[in-house]
Amino acid sequence: MTIRIETKLPKNLNQKDIKPFLKRRKYKMPNLKIRFFKNIFLTHGGILINNLFPVKGSLPNAFGFRKPNAGFIYQFYRKGIEIFLVCKFGKSLKSIKLDTEKKYLFVFSPWFGYFSWVTESLPRIYSVKRIHKELTLILPETYSKKKFVMNSLEMFPNLNYEVIPQGIHMEIPKLTMPELKPFTYTFDPITMKDYRQKVWDYVDTLGINIEIADRIYVSRKMAKNRNLVNNQEVVDVFSKFNFKEVCFEEYNFFEQVYLMKNCKVLAGVHGAGFANICFLAENSILFEMIKEYSSYKEERPSYWRLCSAIDLDYYIQYCKPKEYGNYDLWVGVDLIVDIQELERNIKLITINS
Repeated sequence: MTIRIETKLPKNLNQKDIKPFLKRRKYKMPNLKIRFFKNIFLTHGGILINNLFPVKGSLPNAFGFRKPNAGFIYQFYRKGIEIFLVCKFGKSLKSIKLDTEKKYLFVFSPWFGYFSWVTESLPRIYSVKRIHKELTLILPETYSKKKFVMNSLEMFPNLNYEVIPQGIHMEIPKLTMPELKPFTYTFDPITMKDYRQKVWDYVDTLGINIEIADRIYVSRKMAKNRNLVNNQEVVDVFSKFNFKEVCFEEYNFFEQVYLMKNCKVLAGVHGAGFANICFLAENSILFEMIKEYSSYKEERPSYWRLCSAIDLDYYIQYCKPKEYGNYDLWVGVDLIVDIQELERNIKLITINS
């Protein structure tokens, strides 16, 4: 069964900016299933191959025909089938056959980062929690080296994991795969709300004792890119409105969840750390500063849609880039914040919070 989802528009949206939001306001979410396979091939990067074809429900953004996702299925297919054939008939790539006595769990994808782990992988692990004792999680070596991954897996004491060395591909006798949502920027409200509550419940058992705040400004002073040219002016404005400046990098995963659970307004520049809004309470607010659209129309509806799915209010402010360039520059370009507009938005937020 497919459900139709309509996303609430940003609370401070100007009429001149409404078109991209109306275009992406509605989407469909399929009923995601848990699938079981025998004798299947998995690349170290997360491409699942069955009978020489990539498995639908295992790859993100792969089956769309509009930009920026158009063509990904062909890229995934070409890469996956090349790896499979070289492993089977060649010598330059190495694959191993996993334990025939184990049932393996697969929840990662070619997009690896904090956002994908928090909004996709962890909910998928939760979806099969009742059979964790039967399963062994496949954990690529790159994942095992990330503190947020290993920290978050402490929530699942009954789930074993097996680290697969870098560059090693896998033949898997028995595999369990909770289906991945077809597009990164789509969210099932019921799933995400249930996930939030389960993580909260676990965090409540930890006795975390750190300073909290109703209003948090997420600093990027420890980030390598997408910084603010006029950062000190921005910090001063948020300070004037009693926002606590926080670097997520200074907290472990569960401390970040605890901060979010006790926060009413979260603000900052678009980045992977905003995946933590999964753990804000209903009727909280996200205020996102993001690069203005270029001719490429690189709309990023991720946090807007996620806010709507879990009943948060969303505010947005577009910022000019330090320099203009191609699509790839979007990811790392520094931004210039209009301070007067910032003050107007924060005043509006504080009235409504």
